[in-house]
Amino acid sequence: MRTRAWASWVAVGMIGAAGCSSHTGSGGGGSVSCPPPEPANHRASASVCPLHPTTLACTTDADCTGITTGKCASGLCVYDACTTDADCGSAGLCNCLGQPTPGGFGPLPQGNVCLAADCHVDADCGAGFFCALSPSTAVVPAGGYGCTTCEDECSSHNGCPGGTAAEPENYSLCAFDPAVKHWDCQLEPDAE
Repeated sequence: MRTRAWASWVAVGMIGAAGCSSHTGSGGGGSVSCPPPEPANHRASASVCPLHPTTLACTTDADCTGITTGKCASGLCVYDACTTDADCGSAGLCNCLGQPTPGGFGPLPQGNVCLAADCHVDADCGAGFFCALSPSTAVVPAGGYGCTTCEDECSSHNGCPGGTAAEPENYSLCAFDPAVKHWDCQLEPDAE
C-alpha cells in the first residue's frame, strides 16, 4: 500500500501547482486548502546569526573538540557551523542557535547549524506560500525547510493518521518531502 501511495504522490508532484487559487488536496490523511494556512515555524526573512563563543580557551582549532569540531576564534572555542545562509551553500540555510530545529541531530547542537533547504525565505515560495520548517522523519532524517504548495497532502501533524512500525501504511508526521517537492504524511524517524 505504501508503494502505491508513494507512486501517486510522485505523479501529483510532477503535475505541478499551476493555477492553484482554490485547490483542495486530500492525500495521506486530510484535506488541505490552497493557499495553505500559515505554519507556526516559517522563515519570513533571513537573518545573520551571532557567534556563540564558549568559555573553553584555545590557541588552535585542534583545541576545540566537543559534540562537533569547533574553531578557535579570539582565544575561545566556537561551535557554530554558520552565521549566514551563504555559509551553508545553495541547498542549505543557517539556523541560529535558539531557533526551532527539526530534530534528528542527536545531542543538542552547541551553535548555529546548517539545515537542508529547498527555500530560504517565504518569498522564494511565491505569494501566499511559506518556507516552513519540516520535522525529522524516516524519509528525511535531518528535516529542513521546504515551500508549502497547492499539492500538499497535509498542513499539520493533526492532518496525518497515527502510525506504527507494525502498520507502515499509517503515517504520523506532516513533513516536506524533497523528492516530490510538497508536504505529505511520513513515519517518525524511529518508526521504520
